[in-house]
Amino acid sequence: MKRLWLLPALTILIAAGPVENDFDRMAGGLGDGTVIAFVGEEVFTRSAPETPSAAEFDPVTGEESIVISMDTEWESRFRILNLVSGTHDRDTIDFTAFDHYGTPRYSDQNGPVLLFVHDLDSGRYHDKYNFKPVGRTASGGWAICGSPYADDAEKEYFPYNVEGTEAPPRAMPVTFDPPFVVDVDERLTALPIDADETMSVSERKELQAEIDLDNAEIEASFQPPVYERDGRQARCVQGIPVDVAVQHELGTTFRYYEVERHCKAQLAHAKPDGHRGTGVESLEEHKARRKPYEEALKTCFERLYPSGWPFTD
Repeated sequence: MKRLWLLPALTILIAAGPVENDFDRMAGGLGDGTVIAFVGEEVFTRSAPETPSAAEFDPVTGEESIVISMDTEWESRFRILNLVSGTHDRDTIDFTAFDHYGTPRYSDQNGPVLLFVHDLDSGRYHDKYNFKPVGRTASGGWAICGSPYADDAEKEYFPYNVEGTEAPPRAMPVTFDPPFVVDVDERLTALPIDADETMSVSERKELQAEIDLDNAEIEASFQPPVYERDGRQARCVQGIPVDVAVQHELGTTFRYYEVERHCKAQLAHAKPDGHRGTGVESLEEHKARRKPYEEALKTCFERLYPSGWPFTD
């Protein structure tokens, strides 16, 4: 069972400035590339050498601003156990990952995982936060326990509301060998050990109520039909073969990335500067200046992807 630790609050002052969006961070920016999907086991994951913060100048005010990335950069090497999609001629693969919360979670799974890596001109980059723990099956293949896509058909946002897209894959009976077993108590959270000393009675009650809700959701996620329970042990009996999962993601999520890359590259010449000088340009004027670019981006996206363009850059 995990315990929460209460830490002193930190105040961090970050200078204003343009930052890369999540797609740039996860895919390394624009460029022709493919996706390498594989089952692998970790060789190492380590913090990348620090890069000095970049200084930029606002073209309107001329003021200097420091760009500070909110993500940490990591270098990983994995041994490839099963190459599911893409091409790679070695039994290991090196790639870069960016994570907002610290060490990438694929690094603490204590077993094989299904990973997606963008193989671009600028390098190989992990698809941000995208990993699935997997297990060996009795037939010699690999499978994800349960289905991370079970609720996708009901989602109202990209990429699962596309007309003509096949329904998301659902879990099917799978025999894992060795068995895929979870100790449910290890997934639950308890109050901090020093809660009586550091928190008031009302604060403890409020936090305990939140923990109880979280733990109830965790308990519910390890129930039939995906799991068979034996006391506090949950054995997985349903899952999705990795090739089915990869096919689904390539046709939805990664198709979106492909279209986004293409449209932004095609319209890069028309993208207005993102700065808005304080006291120089109102928010309304700034939006009006960007509107033609955003309309063109939306048109490009709708032509190539039926669900349309759900975001603005």
